Amino acid sequence: MAFRPIQIAALSCTAALVGCLELAAVAPDGSGGFLATGGADAGGAGGSGGGGAGGCGCPSGDEWTFGWMAVGDGALGAKCPSSAPTRHEGGESVMDAGCGPCACGPPVGGKCEVRRTRYADASCKILSQLDTATLTGSGCETYSSPVASVRVQLTSTPGKCAASSTPLPVKFQTPGVFCASGTTCDCDAPPGGFARRCAAFGGNAEVACPPELPVAHSLIVAVEDTRTCTGCVCGNQAGQSCTGQSAAMCSNPQCAGCVSGSSCEGSVSSVQYSAGAPSSAGCPPFGAPALAGSVSPKATLELCCDS
Repeated sequence: MAFRPIQIAALSCTAALVGCLELAAVAPDGSGGFLATGGADAGGAGGSGGGGAGGCGCPSGDEWTFGWMAVGDGALGAKCPSSAPTRHEGGESVMDAGCGPCACGPPVGGKCEVRRTRYADASCKILSQLDTATLTGSGCETYSSPVASVRVQLTSTPGKCAASSTPLPVKFQTPGVFCASGTTCDCDAPPGGFARRCAAFGGNAEVACPPELPVAHSLIVAVEDTRTCTGCVCGNQAGQSCTGQSAAMCSNPQCAGCVSGSSCEGSVSSVQYSAGAPSSAGCPPFGAPALAGSVSPKATLELCCDS
């Protein structure tokens, strides 16, 4: 990672820091890193002149945002301390998590109906058929004069279910969390669950990690996910039935004197019916989901750490 050189860095000193310099000048070396100059003890990065902001292993400059980093399988469970509340989580590389199992959505389009047929003879013979109607909902169908015979049939049409498979959540190889505290370096011991003191550079140019925090880490914090899963199908709705479905043929025009349980009845003046409601029985899923598309890094947080 190339770095923007910092020309002058003021060191913040306290009485508790032995050998801290009042001011140290840093100039870009030949490789684009940092070289300590000025001051009696500025001879090397390992001396007190390389302590950075606060003298505890942090570079100086307002463009650095300091904080703590946790890395590893348990890193995502680490809670940011109150002193570093801004949380960034992700990982150093993205793992292809694949597809979840095939599933079927709720049935759609199922129908419950009562089919009524009127006849000119008394025994519902097909050659004497007058008309046929499909009755939905519920009510009382009345006739101006008695019909020689009427046949009713309770019918149901299964619904269709949409098949699907959802890509599994994105996983990171070597997951990590960076908790940012701001532009002031925290010289305290790392909080529980965190082992690395890190800083992110907020300037407009790229810079190299300074000797105080020499190890570069890239934390992927957002991804571009174009994955889709195909190859799943749904079988027929299992055990579809109609709740509250019934029909009765009546001798009275106001749906009185009704006979239920008979498919054909003579001298009918009305039909009382309830088409009922389709059951919510599901559909069985079949197939093996196939993954298309990919996951790629969208935003990366570049960090410089002490390890």
